[in-house]
Amino acid sequence: AFVSTRDGNPDIFVMDGDGQHQRRLTDHPAADLYPVWSPDGTQIAFLRLNESLAFGRMTLSAEDNGLYLVSADGSGEVRLTPPEMTTFALVPPAWSPDGARLAFVVSRRAVGDETDIMRMDNTVEDVYLVAPDGGNLTRIVKGALVNQLAWSPDSQYLLFRSFPEQKLYLVSQDSGEPMSLYEDSPPRYVTWSPTGQEIAFYSDQDKLIYRASLESGEKVALTHSPLSLSALTWSPDGGQLAFVTAGGPGEPRELYVVPASGGDPVRLNAVDEWLSWPAWSPDGHWLLLTVMELTAEGRFPPSALYAVEVAADRAMRLTGEDGFNGMGAWAP
Repeated sequence: AFVSTRDGNPDIFVMDGDGQHQRRLTDHPAADLYPVWSPDGTQIAFLRLNESLAFGRMTLSAEDNGLYLVSADGSGEVRLTPPEMTTFALVPPAWSPDGARLAFVVSRRAVGDETDIMRMDNTVEDVYLVAPDGGNLTRIVKGALVNQLAWSPDSQYLLFRSFPEQKLYLVSQDSGEPMSLYEDSPPRYVTWSPTGQEIAFYSDQDKLIYRASLESGEKVALTHSPLSLSALTWSPDGGQLAFVTAGGPGEPRELYVVPASGGDPVRLNAVDEWLSWPAWSPDGHWLLLTVMELTAEGRFPPSALYAVEVAADRAMRLTGEDGFNGMGAWAP
């Protein structure tokens, strides 16, 4: 599944893994963003947002804003969030691996003590859970600044990163109190190991990638030279991690893999330009990437989806040159 503006505004599309049979699932004047597959591969969740954004983080209130589901064949589109919930943060929703709940982030105006941590636009964020049928809507985090959500493989815990305090929190889906993790190494771009016993993250402090045990709290550096990162993701077999560097304005972002046991990162040269949204295929052989030209501009700049075969370091272009094509997600 992916987002494309080929027909004028961002809608949700699907295609085969080799780029064949591309077809549109949604058709709405608003922006349909951040597609996430259900664990059984039958449905796709996405955010529908007004394209006018206030200060880049909080969407302006609009009647149709919300978290939606659509079947993989484009039928049965439903809205999961209530009509009065209309302001959302620009954070991808997260579907629990057991399929029981979706996590998403709502923006609202700060009140009371929340003004001490609010964003420049006077907002804070709450994290909610909702069942795929729209039931059991529950707020589990109140008054944070959230820019990432990640479920544990057993669906019992949700990691979220709070910005600008640069803290990582672990919270139970049963509305437990958030617990701060690894405050001595401000974590960023957090990814779970397939077993759920460890996480990997990029430290904003020393610019290294770490592997960390949640049980013992011990962490081990996987890289030994400072890096500037924009994304990090653990392979499905647990053997390696892929990451994308963060180039400055007009500079390319580079794709690397590094063994989960540590070692020298290996650059994959099959694609360059401005890379984002790396996603492993379920078999761990391919990485899906959004690739845009360095000179591209605009909210949804011209871009294409590529699949990179990791072992062979070869790339296959999946979409054409018709507008923005990105935010790709593999079906289970």
